Amino acid sequence: NQYHQEKSKKGEDIDDAVKTWLTPIKQAIDEVLPGIELLKIDETDDHRFVLRFENRDGSIVRFNELSSGEKDAIALLFLLVEDEIEQQFDHLDIVDKSEEDLVVLYDSPEAYLHPQLQLTFINYIKSYLKTKSKSDRSIQIIICTHSKMMIDNVGDESLFYLYFHDQVE
Repeated sequence: NQYHQEKSKKGEDIDDAVKTWLTPIKQAIDEVLPGIELLKIDETDDHRFVLRFENRDGSIVRFNELSSGEKDAIALLFLLVEDEIEQQFDHLDIVDKSEEDLVVLYDSPEAYLHPQLQLTFINYIKSYLKTKSKSDRSIQIIICTHSKMMIDNVGDESLFYLYFHDQVE
């Protein structure tokens, strides 16, 4: 495949190259899930990648062996860092890179995250938006939530209440 050919031409180790392009998700995991560390990536014979993590107890586990909340948090984070990962492949012409504005919609993330993780997640999003506000691309993150924890931890200027007019007194 084109990815492997490009890395072979450069003389790079595939594992090192994969670690490099996964840096954005590793950093997000480090910030939102302290105690869970993305350690390495194993490549299967059919050129698929298996993520290996060090768990809080020191054991090495695959992604599917993490708790459901940890897996969900990583999936939620991946939506934010996917662009950064794709940018590393611009020169290969294997990813269609969009320069359009980005809108990410999270529907009830509190269903997947315990209250402390909700707080950590919302703080990560606020930090992410501050960092990305300096880019040329406009980014909006819309979170539909019933979580008091999330609502209480964003500024009033960021809150928009939606309701049906016949449901309000």
